[in-house]
Amino acid sequence: AFGMGLLVDLMSSYAAVGLHAFSAVLVVALRTPLVGFLSSSNYRGAEEVKLNQQNSIWLLTYLLPLIFIYQVAYFLLEDFSFIRIWYNLWKALLSSVYTFAVSYLIAYVFYKR
Repeated sequence: AFGMGLLVDLMSSYAAVGLHAFSAVLVVALRTPLVGFLSSSNYRGAEEVKLNQQNSIWLLTYLLPLIFIYQVAYFLLEDFSFIRIWYNLWKALLSSVYTFAVSYLIAYVFYKR
């Protein structure tokens, strides 16, 4: 996750390196507790989660919080101020909806049952 985020940071023309890397590491850190919360009591590890074995509601409750956390972390670090917190949350919400739609479409196309 750190490498992928750093690669995105290095390829972008934005001067602040590390925003995507931090956001990606934060999502990876929160992924395991979220999967444990969403899965049944016999959950043993993150490697057991397969997207093609999950229904649409599970995918929605799995992807949306992680995408929103990523976007909020990115936009708050980018602005580094709480003065425009509502504007940053609005941007995070809109970006999350768009990212979820694209992610869901990719999951639907590539992870058919």
